[in-house]
Amino acid sequence: MRGSCPGEEAARPPTGPLRSVLRPLLTDASGERRARNLLPVPPADRTHAFADAINTRMQERIEVQVRVIPRARVDRVAGIRAGRLVLRVAAPPVDGAANRAAQDLLGKALGIRAADVRLELGTTTRDKVLSVPRGAGPALARLLK
Repeated sequence: MRGSCPGEEAARPPTGPLRSVLRPLLTDASGERRARNLLPVPPADRTHAFADAINTRMQERIEVQVRVIPRARVDRVAGIRAGRLVLRVAAPPVDGAANRAAQDLLGKALGIRAADVRLELGTTTRDKVLSVPRGAGPALARLLK
């Protein structure tokens, strides 16, 4: 079956046990199909509270954009490339070993515990966003020079 756009498959209605769960989400009061955007929109008063919670959390931490190069000969900080801190780690990119090695390496380079380095984005990519506590700011500035 073809959809309204070329190359797009027409959406089939859900079947089985999910049909009864998804029916209220997929249809409006008259039984007509809704638009594809099924994400609920939070009320305006809750939206600001959510944004404030995110900003508060990020005020306590510094985000560091890194590029992790796994299977290197030795663990080392290799400088900055394309605006990202390059971390070369000996661990392979299997079962999160390279992620843990990158957290350990950044923690040692900044003089903080590896547990204080959090992986925020990029669990399966080489480009990642790690976050560190605000107290590591001066050490991070020295590392980025």
